[in-house]
Amino acid sequence: MKLLLKRASAGWNDLPQLIRFLGLNAGIGILAGWLLLVLILATNVNGVGTLIATSETPLVPIGMLMAGFAITFGSAAAGAAVMMMAHDKDDG
Repeated sequence: MKLLLKRASAGWNDLPQLIRFLGLNAGIGILAGWLLLVLILATNVNGVGTLIATSETPLVPIGMLMAGFAITFGSAAAGAAVMMMAHDKDDG
C-alpha cells in the first residue's frame, strides 16, 4: 500500500505545475458539484429525489446527474481558477 501511494505521489509531482493546478481546481469543482447534487436529492427539489428513488433503476439517473454535475462544476472551477491567475504586466 505504501508503495502504491509513493508511486501515485511521485507521478503527481512529475506533472507540470499548470496541469496540477487545473487538476486540483477541477477536483474541487467536481466535489462541490456532487455536494450540491446530494443537497438537491436530499431536499427533494421539485420532487426529483422522489422520482429517482421510485425508479426501477435509480443508479442510471444518479450516474448521469453525477457526470453532468462533474463536467459542469469541474470545468467552471478550473476555468475560474485560470482566469483569476496572476499574470505579469509587460511595460514594453
